[in-house]
Amino acid sequence: MKSRAQVLQELEQAKADPTWNTREGEATGSWPHVNAAPAKTRAQVIHELESLTAAEKAYIDSFDNTGA
Repeated sequence: MKSRAQVLQELEQAKADPTWNTREGEATGSWPHVNAAPAKTRAQVIHELESLTAAEKAYIDSFDNTGA
């Protein structure tokens, strides 16, 4: 078991690595900031869903593994 001081020292050493800023997620404990604004309106999404071809619907349905 490591002490808090040891962990903090390792963290500072890791942050000193020039590649620290290029990593994300579990490697750094930080995740990219996601723009919360939707890229499409609700109407656009509904229109796209309603205009799917039968083949596209079958492809999407193939991901459903609930057996329903």
